[in-house]
Amino acid sequence: MNPPDENSNRDPQLRAVAERQLADNPQEMPPASSAEEMLHELQVQQIELEMQNETLRRSQIELAASRDRYAELYDCLPIGYLTLDSHGMIAEINLTCAAMLGLERKRLLRRRLASFVIPSDHDIWTQHFLNIKKRNEGDSVELSLRRSNGLVFQARLDCVPEFAGQHAGSAGVGAGDTAIRVAMSDISEKAPEKQSNQNFRAIFERSPIGIGIAGTDRRYRMVNPAMCRMLGYSETELLGMKFTDVTHPDDVRLNVWNVEGLDAGEASHFAMEKRYIRKDGEIVWVSLNVVAVKGDNGRESYTVGLAEDITARKQAEEQRLTDAREQRDTLVREVHHRIKNNLQSVAGLLQRELGQFLELDPRLEAAISQVNAIAVVHGLQSVSPDEAINLCESIKSICASVANLSQRPVLFRLENEQAAPCPVRVATNEAVSMALVINELVLNAVKHSPPDGAAPIVSLGVSGKGAQLRIRNAPAKTPAFNIDTGKGLGTGLRLVRSLLPGAGAQLTYHLDDENLLLTRLNLTAPLLMTPDSPP
Repeated sequence: MNPPDENSNRDPQLRAVAERQLADNPQEMPPASSAEEMLHELQVQQIELEMQNETLRRSQIELAASRDRYAELYDCLPIGYLTLDSHGMIAEINLTCAAMLGLERKRLLRRRLASFVIPSDHDIWTQHFLNIKKRNEGDSVELSLRRSNGLVFQARLDCVPEFAGQHAGSAGVGAGDTAIRVAMSDISEKAPEKQSNQNFRAIFERSPIGIGIAGTDRRYRMVNPAMCRMLGYSETELLGMKFTDVTHPDDVRLNVWNVEGLDAGEASHFAMEKRYIRKDGEIVWVSLNVVAVKGDNGRESYTVGLAEDITARKQAEEQRLTDAREQRDTLVREVHHRIKNNLQSVAGLLQRELGQFLELDPRLEAAISQVNAIAVVHGLQSVSPDEAINLCESIKSICASVANLSQRPVLFRLENEQAAPCPVRVATNEAVSMALVINELVLNAVKHSPPDGAAPIVSLGVSGKGAQLRIRNAPAKTPAFNIDTGKGLGTGLRLVRSLLPGAGAQLTYHLDDENLLLTRLNLTAPLLMTPDSPP
């Protein structure tokens, strides 16, 4: 008899069938009982094996038919299917997908799918492929692919990773490798909308200019990589912040005021220069352009801000202004030194002549007085230790000096004298240059007025915002010069242009309604100092 473990592995139903077949077809039995049993057992096993072979043959036929049906279904589906190995090589591909790419299937195997992706989408596909492998979870991406004939079509790729052991039958995928199953759909019919979204995403992600999208609560909804690099924060950090959180405190008020104008519908966009504070505390200057995007209800939904880093330009501009100030200060010091020395030399020479000819002493004393007066007017011999000048008194003295030297009248008047006396002073570092500028302006008004014309009128208005010097004179001829460009300037106006401070002083010329030349010199802080200002 068979051992128990051998009989226990045999199919009892199959044996019962074999027993019935053997009973229906009896065989000649040997005389010995043991021989009969052994023969019977062998005959039963033979019948069992024949039945198993028949079952296996039918299973193979059904499996082959099933495989053919699967292959037909795989190849003829309207959606392209392919399998990529861990290097992005095509290991399997159906006929639909091969038709999409425009090549025979055998020419596509072992070829990188990336070779069909257009160059501008290479980075998108590479990042997507790596993310699928890293996260081990499915995801979709929309790309532009180029067929073998050069035509481009829009495709959606639904990718699913398949771990080691799940794809043992995949051609070209080694054991332990990670395959990626891809379903490819042609979405070219939706190309305009998809292309628009894709273009926006490409611009947003790759723009060298920082882009921030903020909601009505002023919090960032989206920020692009350039914005993150410029501010030194990660995307996650910025998405939890308001734009006011990274704006320089001195610029917050103007920035918010501009945005409130968008909220109120007063404007659809605005532009400004402002400062951001980076995460590391450094200051970044930007040229900011903000546009409001309206929702279906016509109200603002969000704002889009474009921030271009202009820190280098600002630094260069500041350096240029510093250099210009240093050059102008050098010029002022040189003029100050030469004039003071020359005036002191003249006064000294005249002093030496006193007493030599008594009848000339009165005239010499008058000349010495005039020389000293001119020096005082220019602020070159001021008794004030900071050499600051009182604006009103200095202008009065200048007018009197010019009138005395030219022997022509110069009229001076102070506007609103009771409301604003004359406590205004010119800043210490600008005292000499402004005295020279004002003197040249008044002197030019006298020199270029006809001798028989009306006397030049010099007026000074003082307010809380600053002071304005106005000089009106009848020009001998229509002036042909431009103070901004320097065209047509004489010696006096060239000196004025070179000495005029860049901040706090604005000079303009024009003919008024009476055809008189009106010269305006507007003075504001930091050039002017109020009585409460520190010296």
